[in-house]
Amino acid sequence: MIKKIGGFGIAIENNCAIEFIDNKYFKVITSKPHAGAYKVYKKRGEIISEKIEQKAELSPIRELFLKGDCPLKIPFKNRITKRKK
Repeated sequence: MIKKIGGFGIAIENNCAIEFIDNKYFKVITSKPHAGAYKVYKKRGEIISEKIEQKAELSPIRELFLKGDCPLKIPFKNRITKRKK
């Protein structure tokens, strides 16, 4: 999909999850050492898959929207929304 239309995605392997806290922070959690999560985006016609670092502490969600050192251009006003019950 990203190859055709561009944009940004998060890929998560088996035995991995991303925990989101208060719409401000996140943490990559794995149950196997080889499992991981990745930012996937298109840059100059090439698909980039960048591993999201697994840290002991929480990270600000804005870090998910960085390509290397550059912010991603995300067209959505509110990137993460709470579901209404």
